[in-house]
Amino acid sequence: MGLKIGNKNKFYNSTIAGGSVVILKNESTSFFHKHPILSAIIAGVIAGVILLLSFWDDVVLFIENLF
Repeated sequence: MGLKIGNKNKFYNSTIAGGSVVILKNESTSFFHKHPILSAIIAGVIAGVILLLSFWDDVVLFIENLF
């Protein structure tokens, strides 16, 4: 069987794209990879709430007493 492509180009007993394997990655990405800006805002709010806790006064006073 001959395959004719273009102007007088002939290929005999040829396989085009034979043995090709297509791998489709169906990776489920997490919420944080899909929404990086929203994740940063949520992380900032959580960090702000932690920094508002009252025990940080003791930590600051301890560090000031070291110097």
